[in-house]
Amino acid sequence: MKFNLLKASLFTLAAGFSIPTAGAVVLLGANFDGRTLATTNSTNDTASGLAWTLNGIADPGDLTAVGDVALANGFANFEAAGLFQGGDAGNVDRFAPDINIHNEGSWYVDIPFRVLGVGVSIDTVTLDAFTLNNGGAFQGVGRDLDISVSLTDASANSLGTLTVNDVFLHDTPAPPQPTQVSFEVGGLAVPAGEYTMRLSFGADNDLVGNNAGFDNLAVNGTVVPEPSGALLVSFGAGVLLIRRRR
Repeated sequence: MKFNLLKASLFTLAAGFSIPTAGAVVLLGANFDGRTLATTNSTNDTASGLAWTLNGIADPGDLTAVGDVALANGFANFEAAGLFQGGDAGNVDRFAPDINIHNEGSWYVDIPFRVLGVGVSIDTVTLDAFTLNNGGAFQGVGRDLDISVSLTDASANSLGTLTVNDVFLHDTPAPPQPTQVSFEVGGLAVPAGEYTMRLSFGADNDLVGNNAGFDNLAVNGTVVPEPSGALLVSFGAGVLLIRRRR
């Protein structure tokens, strides 16, 4: 399946350090295995007890599904929505809100995180996307799904948004469930500080109901070395050069 990936980086955050070119790791990731459910604004809307993979980023904690602006057909907006626990057996280890993105409105999840040390460089954001029927089972035919990822700083300034349109298309036979989606960030330099990454799920051109969710979220990139470590390496190389010259 081909995705309409926006590979050109829309992020504009200025960086004050050089970007390392090797040592890519998962900076922030979650597979939701063994997650528990908690209540924030409605029943079981929060995934808690998450075993985050962390490199250069602090633990974001729990994640809550939030309903976005309702569609114009009269459905009310949602403060939050419960996560699927039934239906497909794997839903207990995924993040899938019980919000019909076609007739109840889109939804998003905010992931607040703190970048430690000097900073990090983000190359890609990847996740496994899927669509469910109202009973929580995988859709057997394609249903429209669009996903975007955006980043804001501690002052709520937008640092950019990337979107993958038509992850699934209406009436596509037997779509692969789940399907990996990749957002090409392109080596974004992110200095130490507080940020929020928002994942948004919606649809703009389907006529039938559909729920959506994701699994195996990963923010991939490199951790910028601490200056002291870099200075020690530079100092050691200088000493060695001096000794050789003597």
